[in-house]
Amino acid sequence: MNQNLTQMLKVAEGRYFSPEETALFEAYYQQLPARMSHYKVLEKAESSVIDNTLKALFQGDPLMAGMTDSEIKGQRDMTYLYRAASLAMVQCDLDALAEKASFVFEIFEQLKFPAANLERAYDLLRQHIAQQVPKSTWDAAEPYFNVLSATRLRHYREFQDKMGTITQSLLEQMYTVNPQLRALNQDEHCKKDFYSLLSACAVAMLSQAPNAVNDRKHWLYAYFKTLRFDINNVYDTYRTLPDILQSHLSAEAQEALKPYVKLLAQP
Repeated sequence: MNQNLTQMLKVAEGRYFSPEETALFEAYYQQLPARMSHYKVLEKAESSVIDNTLKALFQGDPLMAGMTDSEIKGQRDMTYLYRAASLAMVQCDLDALAEKASFVFEIFEQLKFPAANLERAYDLLRQHIAQQVPKSTWDAAEPYFNVLSATRLRHYREFQDKMGTITQSLLEQMYTVNPQLRALNQDEHCKKDFYSLLSACAVAMLSQAPNAVNDRKHWLYAYFKTLRFDINNVYDTYRTLPDILQSHLSAEAQEALKPYVKLLAQP
């Protein structure tokens, strides 16, 4: 199930939905028929898209053509990821797709498969999907197929690996900016909220779309307000995040995350 809704349901346990939560929940199900329709289009296009992608990939790279069983393995792995991305679109769940794709691409790296070849393979896949399905279907599917990127998945794993220390640093910074909050004794709740929003930034970076961050903010920030929490404290805390990331992430990962991290400090 969509991770945004799963988290929202946990937070809403024991009370009724807020208007923001109701709107998000309704939108998820109202859009399901359209997503399923696009899924069926992608299913019909799969064989042609993957065949044409692999043909272009192997014709354009003699090194790939010389790799033992590379075409068979390429078709197997690309088919799996194509279907994973298509199903994630139906579920509207970038988080689950990110985990699957990260696992598969990490295996590619362990097998010493050239990162440039991987990037090119899935760039070609996106190009062929865009050429062979209606624009409306590609518009719906593109964020999910954008997840299939060796470079962005490397940044994603780097961010995930440092998430614990980053959330702790963010907590300490929150108390530095707003020392009065320490008396609330809400460390664990704050860490969960930080982790949730930072994870949304990670999948937004993968998908190259702000939806993951905006959806998570939409209901979580509204929930903060119901607690009579000064939302300006939230913005002040997240304005310090770029400086925190400098101590934990490579310059490349920081740059990739920058547009989505900035969204957390905006109303």
